[in-house]
Amino acid sequence: MENNKSPVILSGIRPTGEIHLGNYFGAIQYFVKLQEQGHQCFYFVADLHALTTAMEDHIDVDKNSVEVVRWYLACGLDSNKSTIYRQSDILEIPFFNLLLGMITPEGELRRCTTYKDKVADMEGKRKMVSLGLLAYPVLMASDILFCNADIVPVGEDQLQHLEIAREIARKYNHHFSKKHKFTEPRSHLVEAVRVPGLKGEGKMSKSVGGPDNVIYLNDAPKEIKRKVMAAQTDLGPVAGEPMTESMKGIYKLLELCAPKAVYEDYLGRYERAEQRFYGDLKKELAKNILELVEPIQQRYQSPDCSVERVKALLAESAAKVRPIAKTNLRNMLDDMNFKHLAQTYN
Repeated sequence: MENNKSPVILSGIRPTGEIHLGNYFGAIQYFVKLQEQGHQCFYFVADLHALTTAMEDHIDVDKNSVEVVRWYLACGLDSNKSTIYRQSDILEIPFFNLLLGMITPEGELRRCTTYKDKVADMEGKRKMVSLGLLAYPVLMASDILFCNADIVPVGEDQLQHLEIAREIARKYNHHFSKKHKFTEPRSHLVEAVRVPGLKGEGKMSKSVGGPDNVIYLNDAPKEIKRKVMAAQTDLGPVAGEPMTESMKGIYKLLELCAPKAVYEDYLGRYERAEQRFYGDLKKELAKNILELVEPIQQRYQSPDCSVERVKALLAESAAKVRPIAKTNLRNMLDDMNFKHLAQTYN
C-alpha cells in the first residue's frame, strides 16, 4: 500500500436502510466517478458503524450489507477497478479501534458537533446513546488508518471526524512509530448534493417524511409515478416572487435527473409565471427518474449482482484486504510493546 504511487481513496456507506436517490446522488455516483478516473479506490459497507443504532432501529445488518453491495454494483462500481468490502470482514479493524481509542482524548469526542446533534435527536426520541456513538470518530479513524488511506472524500459534516483521524495518526507517529507509520489522510471535500424529499420536508429521508418522501432505487415504476405525482407543490408561480421551497425541491430533482434542456425549459415556465403546467412537470420528472433507475434495476436483478455473487465477492475482498490490515496491525503491536502478540500475528 505505502509503496504504491497511486493514492488510496477510501469511503463507505452505513447499511441502515434501502438505497434511494439521496444515496445515489450524494455518494454512489461520486464513487463511480472516482473509480473511472483510475484511482485506487476502497469502498466498504460500514456495518460496524450501523451498530450505533441497529438495536434501536431493528436493523438486519447482515442482510442490509449484502443489499448495499448489490446496489453498489448495479450503480456502476466495478470490482475489477475498485476494492469493495465489508467492514466487519476485516477482523483487525476492531483491534485498531481499541488501540487508537487509547490515544484519543474523551473530551475531544464529546465536543464533536455531529455527536452533540445525534445525542439531542436520539434523546428526543428516547433512544439509547451508546459508547459506540461517542467513539464513532475512532472507528472511522480505524477504517482510514488500517490501510493508510491517502484521501477520504467527505462532506463538511465529516471534516471534524477526519481531523480527529489526522490527529490520532500524528499522535501515534510521535509516540510510537518505529516499524509502522500512519499516513495522515487528506480530505477531498465532496460538493454536497442535497437531494430533496418529495413531501417538502428537507432532504430525501424516510425518517424525515415517511416512505412517500423517498424514491428508492427498487421502487416499481407505478410506485415512482405515484410518489412523484403526489409530491408537494404550491398553488402556482407568482410573477416577481421567488420560487417556493416546495417547488425548489421539485426543480432540484428535475435538474439531477433530466437533460439540461428539459430542466431549463420548465425553469423558464416558472420564471414566466405560466400556470397549470405542474402536472406536465411531474410527469416529466417521473419519466426521467424511471429512465435513470430502470437500467440500475435491471443490473441489480442480473447474475452479476445476485446475493450469491455478492457473498462470493465479499469473501474474495476480505482475502485481499485482510493481509494489509494484518501487516499494519502486527507492526503497530510491535511499536506499542505488545511484542508477544505481534509475533503471533502472521
